Amino acid sequence: DLTATAEVVRAGNSVGVSAVEVESATPAGETALVAVGQGAFRLFRS
Repeated sequence: DLTATAEVVRAGNSVGVSAVEVESATPAGETALVAVGQGAFRLFRS
C-alpha cells in the first residue's frame, strides 16, 4: 500500500502550493519514501 502525506507550503490570495511525500512498506516491514512532489492550485475564496 502507498500512503501520501501532503503539507500546505503556501496559501495566498489566489494560489496555493503543497508538498507531497509518498511512502510504502518494505518487505522488512519498514516504511520507505518512494516519491515526492509539489502541486500548485488555484484558490477560489468567497
